Amino acid sequence: MSYTDYLKELLRPLGVYDVEAPFNGGELTAAGEALDGALGALEEVERESSLVTARSWGLEGVAKLLLHRPAAETEEGLSQALAALLRIGDDSFTPGAINDTITGCGVAAECMDVIGYPVEEELAGCRFVSLAWWAFRRRSTG
Repeated sequence: MSYTDYLKELLRPLGVYDVEAPFNGGELTAAGEALDGALGALEEVERESSLVTARSWGLEGVAKLLLHRPAAETEEGLSQALAALLRIGDDSFTPGAINDTITGCGVAAECMDVIGYPVEEELAGCRFVSLAWWAFRRRSTG
């Protein structure tokens, strides 16, 4: 239901307006169309202000806040990468949290604890590279 119809239905029982008269009806139509436009703008702002539902300028605005733009080919990928980067906090330096972040950013790698293992090694065709106490292994994308 448009706001024009809503206003007419709201005012009809009061008898204040003849909602079908050209002057009164035109006034209600103009007010209703303005309210419909405002509702459309508010719905867009609501959608773009949430990282979960943003699909255009909202994602670009969040990406501009970061030092480096995440590499993503789709809006969905950019949304996931931004969400993963924004989840980074004080407790984000465990292998599980790092995996969550790099997976969200679309990086085909995994982090694992390597305490007690050689820092660099080759295993099943995968080269391990050490970072502090963790190593990253390239994941197969197939």
